[in-house]
Amino acid sequence: MKKWLFVFFTLCLGVLQISPLGALTPFNIKPDLLLIAALSAVFFFEFKYAFFLSVFCGLFKDVFLVYPLTLNTFLFALWSFVVFKAAKEISTENILVKIGVVFLVALLQNIITGIACSYAGLIPLGIYLRVVILGSIYTAAVSPLVFKLTKKILDR
Repeated sequence: MKKWLFVFFTLCLGVLQISPLGALTPFNIKPDLLLIAALSAVFFFEFKYAFFLSVFCGLFKDVFLVYPLTLNTFLFALWSFVVFKAAKEISTENILVKIGVVFLVALLQNIITGIACSYAGLIPLGIYLRVVILGSIYTAAVSPLVFKLTKKILDR
């Protein structure tokens, strides 16, 4: 039951991410809520479910946003695997460690997707640099809220 609530929560985050509330965000940059949801699954669930949810989040993002091919599906699955392996080596109980992991993953995600989109001619370089830096910071700043909501879902 908790897993289905988390899937519904992830769908809500996905709809919120693709909603037309871009005018209300600073510098017209939104946090990557689906990436945070995928990483929350890695932190709070077993690997099989987290991997499934990461692929689901990547597909959701690829279907509804403009990105080349299935880049997000592949990258979200990769990040879930890498973070799961890294979580065995470091303690992810501390919220600051989780925020740092989210920042690093968001930075790498934005760099890779930005290079792919720039190469495909979808976004100019100036916008790419703004998204890489500010988008990663914004994603990391919003992540504690998603972690708290995930914890409330699990405590039900």
